[in-house]
This record gives sequence, structure tokens and C-alpha cells, in this order.
Amino acid sequence: MMLFGDKTEAFFDIWSIEHFMTGIILAFILNKIFPNKKSNFILLLAVSFLWELLEYHLERGELGSKVQNWLSGTEYWGNRLIGDNFVVMMGYFCYNKYPKSVYFTFLFSAIFFIALIQSNIYGYPKIIFQIIPILKIKLVLIVG
Repeated sequence: MMLFGDKTEAFFDIWSIEHFMTGIILAFILNKIFPNKKSNFILLLAVSFLWELLEYHLERGELGSKVQNWLSGTEYWGNRLIGDNFVVMMGYFCYNKYPKSVYFTFLFSAIFFIALIQSNIYGYPKIIFQIIPILKIKLVLIVG
């Protein structure tokens, strides 16, 4: 078990950044539609867990082998049940404390998502770790 690394063996992976930004964006949308922040928190948590359930079935190939191969492996249970949902909730809390963060997040999330999708299409999702090895080293020094 690792704290940060490949999705098949770590609580947090490169997609955790996108999950955090998704939490900010969904908090923005939910707060615009429903003014009750307590119910929005519960609704966002439910949406997050439902996404993880759908993703699990996608990774198993239940919607075709192309999707299964693109997702390159099944997420570690800690990533799916704890890490991803935790960072979505942190995005929710970040938005509620810093609502203007949503404007930067919309743009950065779109760019980040496209970059990760592009890297997965060409079969090298782990290249991100080769580009930013300093982040891994810092996390190991902090946690390890």
C-alpha cells in the first residue's frame, strides 16, 4: 500500500487532482441549484460513491474491452472507497471557503482532464510520474 502512486496500489493517484477539482465544480453547481449546504454535502457524497461504482464496472469490462483496456487496471480499494471520495469532499469544502476558486478550476480541470485522457489513449498513463518525480519524492519524505 502506498499513499500516492499508481491507482492499482495507492490511496491517491494522478486522478485525485481531477477528483478534487470535480468536488469544487459540483459544489458550485449544487449550491446554485439547492441553497441547503448540508443536503448538498450528502448529495455530493452520494454522487461520488455512485461514480466509483460505475467506474468499477467499467474497469471490469462490463461495457466493453476497449473501455476496460483504456482504464488499465482496477483501482486499489483504498483509492476507490477512501481516497477519491475524500478528495471530492475536500473540493467541496474548498469551494465553500473560497467560492472564486471555481473559475480557475473550470479551466484547469478541462486542460488536466484532456491531458490525462490523451495520455491514457496512447497507453502511457504512468508517464506523468516520470514528468513529476519531485512530487513523489516530496510525498515520500513527508509521509515516509
